[in-house]
Amino acid sequence: MSDRTHHDGSAGRAYTVEQKAAVLRIKKCAPTAYYEILGLEEVKKTCSDSEIKKAYRKLSLLTHPDKNGYAGADEAFKLVSKAFQVLSDPDKKSKFDQFGGDPDARFNPAAAGAGAGGSPFSGFAGQRGGGFQEEMTPEELFRQFFGGGFGAPFGGFDTGPGFVFNLGGGPGVRVHQFGGGRPRRRPGTAQPPGREEVPGLGGAFTNLLPLLFLFVLPILSSLFSGGSSSSGPSFAFKPQREYTCLHKSQGPTGVPYYVAPSVCSEYGSNPKSKKWTALDKHVEESYIHTLRVQCSNEEYTQVEMMKKAQGFFSTDEKAMAEARKMPKPSCDKLDKYVDQDGNDLSYMAAVTVGDSKEEYHLLLDSAASNTWVMGADCKTNACGTHTTLGKGDSSTLQTQDTPFSVTYGTGSVSGSLATDTLHIGSISASVSFGLAANVSDEFRSYPMDGILGLGRGNGVSGAAQLMDVLKSDNLISTKLYGIHLSRAKDGLNDGELNLGEPNKARYAGDLNWLDCIPNETGFWEIPVADATINGKNIGLSGKKGIIDTGTSYILMPPADALALHSLIPGYVQSGETFSVPCDTRVPLAFVFGKTAYNISTADWLGGRVDSGLCRSNIVGRQTFNESQWLIGDVFLKNVYGVFDFDGSRVGLGMPSNGEESESPGSSGSSAPSSTQAAKPSGVGSATQTAAVEGSPNPASSTERG
Repeated sequence: MSDRTHHDGSAGRAYTVEQKAAVLRIKKCAPTAYYEILGLEEVKKTCSDSEIKKAYRKLSLLTHPDKNGYAGADEAFKLVSKAFQVLSDPDKKSKFDQFGGDPDARFNPAAAGAGAGGSPFSGFAGQRGGGFQEEMTPEELFRQFFGGGFGAPFGGFDTGPGFVFNLGGGPGVRVHQFGGGRPRRRPGTAQPPGREEVPGLGGAFTNLLPLLFLFVLPILSSLFSGGSSSSGPSFAFKPQREYTCLHKSQGPTGVPYYVAPSVCSEYGSNPKSKKWTALDKHVEESYIHTLRVQCSNEEYTQVEMMKKAQGFFSTDEKAMAEARKMPKPSCDKLDKYVDQDGNDLSYMAAVTVGDSKEEYHLLLDSAASNTWVMGADCKTNACGTHTTLGKGDSSTLQTQDTPFSVTYGTGSVSGSLATDTLHIGSISASVSFGLAANVSDEFRSYPMDGILGLGRGNGVSGAAQLMDVLKSDNLISTKLYGIHLSRAKDGLNDGELNLGEPNKARYAGDLNWLDCIPNETGFWEIPVADATINGKNIGLSGKKGIIDTGTSYILMPPADALALHSLIPGYVQSGETFSVPCDTRVPLAFVFGKTAYNISTADWLGGRVDSGLCRSNIVGRQTFNESQWLIGDVFLKNVYGVFDFDGSRVGLGMPSNGEESESPGSSGSSAPSSTQAAKPSGVGSATQTAAVEGSPNPASSTERG
């Protein structure tokens, strides 16, 4: 081999003649010549899935930059990965075969016809085509294909920091956030491509052994022998000889724990002191880690039961039903609290329907007016991995013959209308919604069971929207809602959705009210004054921003994205995506009216993509025209947002802690309405105790805003 091995002086890594030839051939290909990149051009009309996988296996090994030191190997490796991602996905492959080009690109004819590619549930039903759907990095794809997976035998998505569903500012049902690369998934959720088979018990246990020793042992030690770290003194979740002083965490879980009497004496009687708060945070993290391990074991057991019930020729329906109903106490606790190591990709509400005892996780989507749930009669593969609703689940469910269908960017659902009581926190309202009988595969590997439409457009098949029903039933006095999105990295788990009245404790000063730009779609679209980097105006005036809780990222036309990133030292562009140095800390802000809202690097700076470089969560992709931006959760996590239906306006509030945003010069906040906020019903304010739950707030004499 030595006579065929060369060295690139710049990279310092060896490469073979075959590796060099592969890089040179691939780099000559057009970026979207996917068959040619994989060496399948001559058989593209007849090549099978196995041939595509075989080609990827060979070329990814030849071009992997850790194995190939020839200049350009990294670029060739990315092209091979992209080609495989497209051709191994039946939907993307079909679009590519029909139209050519990148099936994910907004300007692609296929995208134009279907609403463009992206997240299948980002909210712009049949029109906007979904938001930016994060693809696996080439490294993630490589590890997954060759057995590395996502680092755990359980696929799917982590549930994220707790998100409280409120009526009139009060606490209610916890809502969950999903995202991340090492997720916990709901039972039966499809594995990523190439990982469809659930690992056998022996294999899974063998794979888990190193993790069990490194991960479980410290947790068990913390549980039964007392934990300790730089975050504070030792503690235990059960009383022991040295840990006899009981303290209840003031965090989201409220878990009780025990410390040494000397700690109680030192920390004092104020449970909200800085010392107790710091220790509570560490205890809550340990508690959640413990629940995650226990929940993973429960889910694995359930998946094995479902696999056994499936059989080779027929399904044992009784055994399958028992498997689906298998108690999972640790997972249930996580559903109440938090379970996320991810990237805040989606925010979901856990709601119940009729007299069903099941919880349904519905994506909160401010750009979708359609509410729908996967139906029990659905026979598509996607429904088999989710909690479905039928008359066997709720005896009060009334089905109709009226059809409904919704088309998203790369996915679609259809079925018929149904009516039942939707339970959100302490309120209950009879709502008509879509009961999906056909759900495309794009939804298969996501833990959402449907969508909770919070947009302004027309509902499914003329059905009244949720907010209309709440207003007409006098469950809210004002048709608006406020939203605060929590950030996984903060560990606060304090997200809220306030129906009928904003939670004034969530923002400082007045709201900055911005009138919506008239549009036929009913989007929450407001004028964008500019964006700034390091306090310097970029000169992007005259833009329009569609505010969307159902989109994870920020999407803007390529020219705007380039103008923004070009002011960040060390940026790198690769098509519509940008990377910046991972240690970037330059202030980035969007300006609405005269107010600048900082966007934390914790939100717009994504995962590592290369040595020293991290992905930017601001994507150069045009959604509609060159003046429109799609502004998702990357921005919304930095503000408190209020969506006023009757006023056709969006209110933005500075976070009450004053850490995320600032208002240079004059605040620019428009004056609040002189209309007095009427009495909200439902549950008490977010600062009141659980004893207030179910009773109305006192009458408020404060102004709306």
